[in-house]
Parts: sequence; structure tokens; C-alpha cells
Amino acid sequence: MTQEVLAGGYPEMRQRRTAARRQAWARAYITTLIERDIQDVAQILDAGLQSTLSRLTPEPWFLSHYRNKDQFHVDFVLESASRELIGIEVKAAASVQASDFKGLRRLREVAGKPFVTGIILYDGQQALSFGDGFWAVPLDQL
Repeated sequence: MTQEVLAGGYPEMRQRRTAARRQAWARAYITTLIERDIQDVAQILDAGLQSTLSRLTPEPWFLSHYRNKDQFHVDFVLESASRELIGIEVKAAASVQASDFKGLRRLREVAGKPFVTGIILYDGQQALSFGDGFWAVPLDQL
């Protein structure tokens, strides 16, 4: 009975003959669940950001993301019709470090003058300036 319990409960997982194969299946399954959750959160944030921007300015903003070959990334890049860029990162942490802005800094280097500001949305309590147009802003202030 112990072996049956330790083998896992999903039929697809139980079909794997070795513990290593069952573990690989479980990892892939968990990765899929996390990716789906991230997509759901991105859709919610997309709608929230679009709603907030439409209240702030009548100008349309376009939403994308940034990732380069060196794996620097920015979760959301907002681009105005006049080509101004705002980079937004979302962190599930109660604190922010200067190193958390590395993707936003890289985006600023690549974009140049059109880059307006970089913002990290986080689970903290206060808005913080990190200089040079970089900010950490609590998610609940959206």
C-alpha cells in the first residue's frame, strides 16, 4: 500500500515505471499549472493597466513585454502612440532591491530617449524612488 501512495495519484503519473519518470511528469505538470496562472494574472493586470491608463490619458497605449538573448526581461512594456515607453515589472515580494531593476535598466539602454520611467509593482507598503526615473510602487496603489 505504501508503494501505491508514494507512486502518486494522477493516472498519467502512475503510468510512469520509475520514480524518476514520475518525478519528471510531476515537474512538467506543476510548470504547466504555474504558466497558466501567470497567463491569468497577466490578463488581469493587462485589463487593469489598460483601464488605469484610459483614465489617465485619452491617448491609446500598447502593451507588450521585453526579453533579450541575455534573458533580461520586463513583464510589461507600455508604448504610447507617440512612442514613449514605460516598463513595468511585477514582484511577489514585500521588498525591492536595486538589483531588481536590471531588466528595466537594460530596456532603458536599448530604448534610449523614448524610455520615460521604470516601475516595479510589489507587495510592499510605500512608493519608493530608486533614482533615474525608477520607482517601486505597491500593487494596492493601482
